[in-house]
Amino acid sequence: MPSTSPMNPTDTGEAQDARAAEARVRELVAVPDGGEALGRAAELAAAARLSHRDLLDLWPTAADPDAYCATVLAPALVREGVSRLSLYGVTSLRGLRHLTMLRELTVFRCKELTDITELAALTGLVELDLDGCAGIHDLTPLSGLTSLTSLTLHRCRAVEDTRPLLTLRRLQHLDLSMTRVRGAAGFGAAFPDLRTLSLQGCRSFKDAHHLSGLAGLTDLNIGWTGIRDLDGLSGVDAVTSLDLTSCKRLTSLKGIDALPRLTELRLEKCTRLTSVDGLGTHPDLDTVRVLECPELRDLRGLTPLSGLRYLNLDTCEQLASLAGLEALASLAILHIEACPRVTDLSPLDGLPDLRLLYLTELEGLRDLTSLGTLPALENLSLWKCRTLHGLHGPDGRLPRLEELRVQDCPSLAALDHVGELPVLKKAEVSDCAVLADVSGLAGSPVRELELADLPVLTDLAAVAELPRLRTLRIYRCPGVRTVPAEGCERVLLLDVPWRDLSGLRAGPELRAIELFSDELEDISALTQLPNLADVDIDFCRTLKDWTPLLDIPSLERFKPPRYQVYDIESTGDTDPTLEALAARGITRYE
Repeated sequence: MPSTSPMNPTDTGEAQDARAAEARVRELVAVPDGGEALGRAAELAAAARLSHRDLLDLWPTAADPDAYCATVLAPALVREGVSRLSLYGVTSLRGLRHLTMLRELTVFRCKELTDITELAALTGLVELDLDGCAGIHDLTPLSGLTSLTSLTLHRCRAVEDTRPLLTLRRLQHLDLSMTRVRGAAGFGAAFPDLRTLSLQGCRSFKDAHHLSGLAGLTDLNIGWTGIRDLDGLSGVDAVTSLDLTSCKRLTSLKGIDALPRLTELRLEKCTRLTSVDGLGTHPDLDTVRVLECPELRDLRGLTPLSGLRYLNLDTCEQLASLAGLEALASLAILHIEACPRVTDLSPLDGLPDLRLLYLTELEGLRDLTSLGTLPALENLSLWKCRTLHGLHGPDGRLPRLEELRVQDCPSLAALDHVGELPVLKKAEVSDCAVLADVSGLAGSPVRELELADLPVLTDLAAVAELPRLRTLRIYRCPGVRTVPAEGCERVLLLDVPWRDLSGLRAGPELRAIELFSDELEDISALTQLPNLADVDIDFCRTLKDWTPLLDIPSLERFKPPRYQVYDIESTGDTDPTLEALAARGITRYE
């Protein structure tokens, strides 16, 4: 029969023996006796089956770190079959040369480390990560590591000369970000298999043509560099992803035609870029992100991108015209955010494949009249458009719109024409400070409706005219006194200032209700709902009487008020209503 004690006595004894052995090994490795003590330490470590992690912690304390690695640590790694090792915060690599079984090595944030000579012996390494070793400057010891396929020198801020790396012909991944590297001369010939290259943050790197000849390169990050354009770049036909984040000297995309297979382009914080001219056709370019380019004024360079599916325009303060987008026949997702001068959406009129449109923080957008007809649009989101006072125009412009979200539009007073959207399934309207009229919803085929944080809304009569409505959520609408939910199957009421549920007009279709209220005191109205199966009164903090749950004829599961029930059960008491419900087999859930 197994022991019921917290720890088996045998296990306790073994743990004590291991701790004693580790303490003895610690003593022995600190003895400077020419090797005899290290030999005993190695025997004891093996006999006690001390892990390589425990032994790794003792390495800096050894009187002779080199001999320690050879005599104690290396045998432990072999014994455990370890081929991957991570070092953090070390100041010296002395002895590392003996760990020739390693295939992957990480030396992370060892800022005081300056000498990496020991790495030269690790010729079996396939992956080497020296992230944050800011004191390293001489890469010569790496020149013989010809099995490397991945090398990371991120934040090795003293590194400037990359010539010792030109012997590493098997490299597939090279990260030189946040170093002092100025150029990439010879990379094309030296790295025939290189797939990803990051020069991000190499501010002295200015000449993109140094990257010419990297025929296998697919992912190129030259953000935060000093390049002005891509002029002279050639022989990089395989590049699919290009990141030009924070290239503050970039004034032109000249030369980007050297990347004919480009599928993804990121232009972020390119503060001198005024247009996207020079993009060319790029038939495979699927995704373009233009973020925080404050001087960008002209998008007509996007016109030839026949395959573009996703476009994000964010925080481009001078952008006033969307001219050029009218030709993007494949565009499926468009996100325009924080472009305060954009007021005219007419270039989007007729885009045949646009399915998702997000308009965020467009301070100058007053209405959607200019939007025109979007035959494929399924999802429209409007957020923080502070001067927006009206939604879309006449019926028929958005024939396939299924989801509409309107949030934090403080000038929107009505939902005119929403009821004319023929296939609308879901609508969410929230944080609209002056919205008092939702009569425009009437007749909508919407099945799911959420109205939240609408302080002046009082009348929900239009909700009664939604014949297909099945889910209704009302959050923090203090003026609402009546909620028509006759055809709903699920209702959620949050912070509705009611003491009872007499204002809920629900019918026999209601199957589930969630109530969150600090004022609700009476839930007896629920007993009149013949098919109500699920009741959640978890956060009804002032509710003291939940006995009406016993009289709900179809109740199957419920969540009781947590705070009140806790007060009862934490003292060892029981609640008769909860006991009665349990006896009936009604599920209580948390």
